[in-house]
Amino acid sequence: MSQKDILHVIQKDKLKDISQTSQSPLGTLGATLYTNSRAMGGIFYKVPGKQGVYRLRVGTVSALK
Repeated sequence: MSQKDILHVIQKDKLKDISQTSQSPLGTLGATLYTNSRAMGGIFYKVPGKQGVYRLRVGTVSALK
């Protein structure tokens, strides 16, 4: 999913109130995705060849439950 798609789902499903977090929720989300995709234990990874597209790592969803 692209960053805009992820942000849309967060807002639509009211997963987190991001209205007060910053003036640029998309910028904050982008920084979070970037940081979490670079760490070995990060829950996201960048899709090769696609700019700004991220996916959850396999096994992450079951580990979060």
